[in-house]
Amino acid sequence: MAHTILGIDLGTYSVKLAQLQAGFRTMRLLSLHERTLLPPLTIDQPEAVSPGAAGAIPPKGEGEGESLLDRQFRTLVQMVSELNQRPEMTAVSLAEESTVRVIALPLSDPKKVEQVLPFELEGQLMGELEDQVIDHTVARTGLLPDGQTASAASPEAQGSLLVAAAAPKARVQELVARLERLGLEPRLVGAAALSEAALLSNAPLPEGPTAILDLGHRTSQFCVVERRGGKDARPSATFARTIGRGGHHLSVALSRALSLDLAMAETRKCELGQVDPTLVPSLSGEAAHVATALLEGIRPLLRDLRQTLASYATLYGAVPRTLFLAGGGARLRGVDRLLSAELDLEVVPLSAERLAGSPWMRPSTPEGSVDPALGPAIADLDQQLLPCAAALGLALSVASPAPQVNFRKGELAFRTDYSFLRERAPHLMVAVFAILVCAGLSTLASLRNLQRENDQLTAVLRAETTQLFNEPKTDGNAVSAELAAVLSSQKGGGQSVPTTSAFDLLDEISRIAPPGGTGPGGGLDVSELNIRSKKTDLRATAGTAQYEDDLVAALSKIACFKDIEKGKVVSVRNTGADGKPIEVKQFSLAITTTCP
Repeated sequence: MAHTILGIDLGTYSVKLAQLQAGFRTMRLLSLHERTLLPPLTIDQPEAVSPGAAGAIPPKGEGEGESLLDRQFRTLVQMVSELNQRPEMTAVSLAEESTVRVIALPLSDPKKVEQVLPFELEGQLMGELEDQVIDHTVARTGLLPDGQTASAASPEAQGSLLVAAAAPKARVQELVARLERLGLEPRLVGAAALSEAALLSNAPLPEGPTAILDLGHRTSQFCVVERRGGKDARPSATFARTIGRGGHHLSVALSRALSLDLAMAETRKCELGQVDPTLVPSLSGEAAHVATALLEGIRPLLRDLRQTLASYATLYGAVPRTLFLAGGGARLRGVDRLLSAELDLEVVPLSAERLAGSPWMRPSTPEGSVDPALGPAIADLDQQLLPCAAALGLALSVASPAPQVNFRKGELAFRTDYSFLRERAPHLMVAVFAILVCAGLSTLASLRNLQRENDQLTAVLRAETTQLFNEPKTDGNAVSAELAAVLSSQKGGGQSVPTTSAFDLLDEISRIAPPGGTGPGGGLDVSELNIRSKKTDLRATAGTAQYEDDLVAALSKIACFKDIEKGKVVSVRNTGADGKPIEVKQFSLAITTTCP
């Protein structure tokens, strides 16, 4: 059954949503949405958000209005209400609050890596280790601690490279609690630097490293995804970094250069912004001033990108072949050509054409263009894909295995998350298969034992029927019916099947015997009882001689007893219940039995 997944990107400039429908081995993009953050509410506004309104928290602080998180959630509430649909699964990420590092460990065993990793990160984290949530994804295995490939001759020295991420536990708890009050409890809380990794890992990219840069408002996310071992190999995120520069810093640089307020600088950047190095020299007037200021403002970002690529080359010995651009900053005119010239890479904006063939997209038309039947909500897919790439990547991280971390672990784990079953699925399948094999072998052994018993009984039946009928027979029911017919017609030498057994007569005697007499010897004490086919002999003692007469009268009522002959009554001494000698009456009876 198909279910809806919602990827949520809580940006500092806008909130982006991606709706994905996932079923058994199928995925389909439903819609992409972007909404600029609503204006902040001042502390004295009566319409300030109340605690019960969509789970938001009232603004705090004097004169500051509501916080950024309050604005993000107020905007999110509007967007979700307009969707008029509740998703079954949700994913969100942390940007500035998360720390992402590439760690080399001389270990590859997952359990040992999980134990050692927090201590490797401890010196790089701000705050106590117990206050952090740490997770990782494997970049490469079979590496030495310095990142060089280990030789097969020294497997004990082999290790792994990990993309590790950490986030404050309190921040994760707050984010989960707010979304839970909205009815959008996230199954995944990932790191923003790895959000687009799932987008690339689901795309039909060539083998080798491919990078994606999300130019955000206050931060930019850089990630490299690599597919090794063929097109069917599972891709991995080999590098990720959050760069503390984005479109906001360009607006600040423009504001200072042209002496504009920040809002006006943002408007000028969107209207006149141009950083194409081949076109800037031909500009004039205000457009030239805007371009010059933007080129100056983007230099720190270029410097950080060069350092990032140098770090990647140090680890892996080469740089990515292609750099995809995403995020709101990618809409700045000429930014792809500027980055390509400065970084000496093929830089292309992320587009539907580049991602055609991804499992979440509908089939392309014969001409190779994207099918317009994608729907009215994403008709202009290229324009919406740029800012919503992170949200889409988060949704894809839930729909299929993807290189992403999840801060919902341990005490913060999603309550109905069955990922531990998926991780142990191979072991469970082997165990179930072993149980089925054992059950089959046990059943087969039981059947063989029953077959041997059947063969033995059949041999006995053949031998007995040969003795009785001078020919072997194997139908037990037919033999039983024939014997019963012979016995009922008295053809078997006048013999018939007994109707009463010795045990039946003993039971009747015990039930019909009168209770004990009033004498000191008590009731009936049988010392000898011989039950034969036509005669029954009984020798016993009782407290009084009268008891013999009472017993004879009682036994006369048994249908099988015809004549009862009494013997001589004599007095004998016996031992009472208290151990003292007593005198009792001993007698004998000879009974004629008529029952066959």
